[in-house]
Amino acid sequence: MELANAGAQVRLSFSGPPLTFPLPDGIQEAGLVEAVDRDGSIRFQDGSSGPADVLLFCTGYVFSFPYLDAAQLKLQIQDQLLAPLYRHMMPPNFPSLFFIGMCKLICPFPNFHCQVQFALAVLDGSVSLPSAALMEQEVLEELQEKEQRGIQQRHLMVLQQQQWDYCSMLADTAQFPPLPPAVRSLYEEVWRQRREHPKHYRRNNYRLIADDRWELVH
Repeated sequence: MELANAGAQVRLSFSGPPLTFPLPDGIQEAGLVEAVDRDGSIRFQDGSSGPADVLLFCTGYVFSFPYLDAAQLKLQIQDQLLAPLYRHMMPPNFPSLFFIGMCKLICPFPNFHCQVQFALAVLDGSVSLPSAALMEQEVLEELQEKEQRGIQQRHLMVLQQQQWDYCSMLADTAQFPPLPPAVRSLYEEVWRQRREHPKHYRRNNYRLIADDRWELVH
C-alpha cells in the first residue's frame, strides 16, 4: 500500500485464498508466479503476464544463530523452522536457554510476556520440566501431527487461534495471571478492522479500561 501511495502499480501474488476486501487503487491481485521471462516480464499461473521493474520477495525470516552450536543443542534450523523447542521456547537438550518470540501470527507482546513469565518460573524452580527425552518426544509428536494435516514446514511455528490456549497453558503451568480477556477481544477487533479497512485501520487507537473491556479513542 505504501508503494501504491507513491504511484507504483503493484501486483500482489500469494498462495493464500483470494482477499475478501477491496484493494486500494494501484494494487491488483494476481495468481502465483510461474516464471520470470528474459525480458523481465512475469508470468502467472492464472495465465496473465506483465512487465515488472521490481520483483519483491516477502518470504519471511531466515533463522541464523552463528554463535550457537546447533549440533550440541540438537536443534534443526532450516526453512523457517527451529526445532525441537519445548513449549516453543526451550531446546530439550539445554532447557535453560530460551528463544522468546519465535511463534508466528500471534499478538506479539502479550505472547512474549507469557513466555518470559514461564521462563522465569523454570529458572527459579517453580516449574519442573520432564526429562529431555520426554520433552523432545512431545515436540516431535506435535510437529508430526501438524505435518499430517498438510501444514508445510515453514508454517509449523504458526499459532494463530491456538495462541490463546498456548498462553493459558503457560500461565496455568507457571501460576502467573493469565492474559485479560480484553487482550484477545481487542486483537480480534483490530484484525476485523484490518480486513474491512486495510488502508486506514492503523489510524485507530484503543485504550484498555478493564480486564474485559477496551474502548476506541477518538
